[in-house]
Amino acid sequence: TLYSKLPYDVVSDFSGVSQVASVPNLLIVAPSLGVKSVKELIALAKSKSGQFNFSSAGIGSGTHVNGEMFKIMAGIDVTHVPYKGAPEALNEAIAGRVQFVFSPILVAAGQVTAGRALVLAVSTANRSPMFPNVPTVAEAGVPGFDFDQWYGLFTSAKPPRSLINVVNKEVVRILNLPDMKERMLSQGATPKPTTPEEFDKFVRSEVVKMGKVIIAAGARVN
Repeated sequence: TLYSKLPYDVVSDFSGVSQVASVPNLLIVAPSLGVKSVKELIALAKSKSGQFNFSSAGIGSGTHVNGEMFKIMAGIDVTHVPYKGAPEALNEAIAGRVQFVFSPILVAAGQVTAGRALVLAVSTANRSPMFPNVPTVAEAGVPGFDFDQWYGLFTSAKPPRSLINVVNKEVVRILNLPDMKERMLSQGATPKPTTPEEFDKFVRSEVVKMGKVIIAAGARVN
């Protein structure tokens, strides 16, 4: 949806092996903004309609689409301000030059721990083990909200299903190893092994879901 021309079809030219991880973004504001919850942020944005900005790591980035999804589902009038990367986008929110940002969890975690950034919610449907006391956006006032910076393993559509199943079995085994789980959780990622069929279905649903947000936002990369 973001690219007008691609040399491949996202769905038909690839086969999913397994989803690997679910990774949330953190909804971040500056402590100086004076809000303590998602509901308070939405109420303030509505009271200052058209005056709020949110930052992102660039046009078409996950942080951009995440912010646009929040804008649509929360029913607020805010302006997107793209930056060159996630650290820059986060710094602008902390400094108060924009009002909020959805920041990758590892980028923001240190600033949150140090008290320089206030986390209001996580973007995924489930809470993050890294911040178990932080609610999801859906829990905090926007029902049905779910944005996942997920990762997965793909191959081309050519290998036989029997071969894909062999690789899937090994990937699932590795993702279920205790030390692998511990290492991923320490990086803010939750292991998410799936069958190939489950992953293919998920990808198709994400294409539709994110496509609607991107079209509504008018975002284009080329």
